[in-house]
Amino acid sequence: MWKESDPEAWVWSSGRDEPHTLECHGPRNLSLQDTGLTEEELLRWYFESRLGRPVPADLTQYSGLAGFESRDAFCRAVVREFCYCTQMH
Repeated sequence: MWKESDPEAWVWSSGRDEPHTLECHGPRNLSLQDTGLTEEELLRWYFESRLGRPVPADLTQYSGLAGFESRDAFCRAVVREFCYCTQMH
């Protein structure tokens, strides 16, 4: 289960149990445009602001290791996380 105090655990768990976990984080049809950010800004928000670490050099590899089918699937999850977090605060 994802805990707000451990955002990386949320991504790892959502990759393995994406349909159930992400239903809790809003609609599946959100897009990058809904964030008002560029993809680079969104990834910096997630990795640097939420996780306190740099954006991985190989996001495709990171996405696969996190259990996502693709880089795009990971980025969609981060879009939903951003929208969820900004809506809740």
